Amino acid sequence: MLIDWGPHDVFMVPSWLPVSHACGAQAVLFSMSDRPAQQALGIWRETEQ
Repeated sequence: MLIDWGPHDVFMVPSWLPVSHACGAQAVLFSMSDRPAQQALGIWRETEQ
């Protein structure tokens, strides 16, 4: 899938999918996880691969 993104865009990619990015200018990407919240709620699951 190709997504054409630019300044002020926000998007998310599920952690289980591979992703790559390319841009013609400077970009800032953030990575975050809701793992601590899921662990606190007792709903965190992990599987061995």
